[in-house]
Amino acid sequence: MLQGSRREALLAVDLYNRAVSERSLEAFVVHMHIAWLYLLHGKFMRDGQDFRYRGERNGRFIRVDGEIKTWGLAHCLSTAFPDEASPVRCNVEFFIKVRNKIEHRYEALLATALAGKTQAHILNYEETLTAWFGADQGLGDSLRFPVFMSSFTPDAIKALKATHRKLPRKLTTFIREHDASLPTEVSGDWRYDFRVLLLPQTG
Repeated sequence: MLQGSRREALLAVDLYNRAVSERSLEAFVVHMHIAWLYLLHGKFMRDGQDFRYRGERNGRFIRVDGEIKTWGLAHCLSTAFPDEASPVRCNVEFFIKVRNKIEHRYEALLATALAGKTQAHILNYEETLTAWFGADQGLGDSLRFPVFMSSFTPDAIKALKATHRKLPRKLTTFIREHDASLPTEVSGDWRYDFRVLLLPQTG
């Protein structure tokens, strides 16, 4: 379960970073959803936590197409991160909602608008993975700092604002309202939305 989770996370990052890949944000969100689900199931398996659904009356396992039904990601999160104000939990919950809202024709714009939350998403996964299963399970030796073309000039802020203006109102409203619903200490936490300023250094 743990190795399946790691493979899903690596695939998510690989697909996201492919410059010519279409629907890269959607692929990242879907595969990270599975990676988090497997990671949480792996933790529950290791800790002896039963994460299978049982019938209320007879106590028997509930089955779907012959397979025992297990907890979904939202249920797993609330168990592993009981604090509703946990930035890690809030970040994953945000992407659960985003998964159902991605519109393909706006995906490239949405990827720019969600860059900080996307970066926090994978960093949270890595931090949680190594905290629960040890540093030797981390993804650090398999991932590199990406080489990319982007603007670090003051014009970058204008470009980002222009990107937001091109997004459908319902998407920008969703992002704004979701962020506004969180405590300030969560919305400003890097584990919810990773913000970084890159400056070239000479010498």
